Amino acid sequence: MRDLEWSAADAAGVRTRQLDVGAQVTLRGRRLRQREAIDQHAQRLWPQDWQQLIRDWLEGSATPKWATLLKKGGPQRSVLAPDVLEALLRAGWIELEETREHGRWVPLRLTFRDFETLRENLGLPNRTLLAQQHAELLAQPLADAALVAAAQHLAEMPPQLAIRRHRWLRALETWCADQRNGTRRDFALFAADDTKGLPDADWNWLLDVLDLSAFNIEAHTPLLLIRAPLHLQPSGLNLAAAVDFLGLTPNIVAAGSSADGKMGCWRLVENRTSFERAARQFGANDGVVWLPGYPPTWWRETLQHLIRLHPAPLLIACDPDPAGIEIATLAAQLWSDANLRWQPWHMGADTLDRLPTRKPLTEDDYTRLARLLSNPLHPVLRELAEAMQQHGYKGEQEGLRLD
Repeated sequence: MRDLEWSAADAAGVRTRQLDVGAQVTLRGRRLRQREAIDQHAQRLWPQDWQQLIRDWLEGSATPKWATLLKKGGPQRSVLAPDVLEALLRAGWIELEETREHGRWVPLRLTFRDFETLRENLGLPNRTLLAQQHAELLAQPLADAALVAAAQHLAEMPPQLAIRRHRWLRALETWCADQRNGTRRDFALFAADDTKGLPDADWNWLLDVLDLSAFNIEAHTPLLLIRAPLHLQPSGLNLAAAVDFLGLTPNIVAAGSSADGKMGCWRLVENRTSFERAARQFGANDGVVWLPGYPPTWWRETLQHLIRLHPAPLLIACDPDPAGIEIATLAAQLWSDANLRWQPWHMGADTLDRLPTRKPLTEDDYTRLARLLSNPLHPVLRELAEAMQQHGYKGEQEGLRLD
């Protein structure tokens, strides 16, 4: 027979329920103790060493034996354990089962009443919420087939790890949609706001399931593609002697202390095919450089050094689309920062009109245009943005002749 009634709460708000009738007769038995309501804020007042001990306890079962918790805490923290147990009980976070031994009640087992919430309150992952987020992420489609295949591996991972790695897959999708190009360091900064934001284990996983070079992420030293009538010193590298464009490492450019030569202007060209044409057509008199989409960190630093060595105005040609306007504005900022003039090149509304083929704007394109037009913008680029918004289409640079 079991007594199913809870006693009235004591001064600490804790109530008791006897589990064995023999408790009062034989001085043996078991009982449950519990505070009816949980104090969700009690842990804020607990010392840090108490909170750490509870975090260690919460890494195990939601219904641990007291002996197991004592062992997990270790001998050095055994003196803390009874006080921490009492604090949990008085805050309502546990239901405590006790047994009577030698005339006194001793802990036998406890049950955490809102296990995942307590974990979350103490800075540990709420695994219930993580599981829900995991399921929601797996249900969200990715457009790229390679990313879809990589995402299938996430179903087998612990939720916290899967959620983090899904973030990198989403970042890769956006990276490609933005036509970005750069090193692993650039991608980490883009995806995690920190060049060291991706753990080595996550990089290794990405390398196992994806060909990162297909996403324009360089594992090796990137190259600045350039043709220019310049002579770099002190290396003595004569760019003017080349009959075609060259690939220079950032370190080669950074080592330069001067760049001698007569040059009309700098020309930046985003589309690779258009760049090659422009380099051959203009590179004997102007500095022609390939702009690899959204300018990566290494590229900006390298160009900043070059224009410091040889200041000249800029002509910039990018795709006549919303992303192209963003790319042109970002790259041209290097010239603005150096107090040098810059001008869009074949990026006006008339350029869009004379394209042989055009594409309709996407929902993302309209969002970009609205953002661009709400901020200061070069007059030529503003004219292009308004024309795209009005007509509902965009173009690609490859269909243009850059004369």
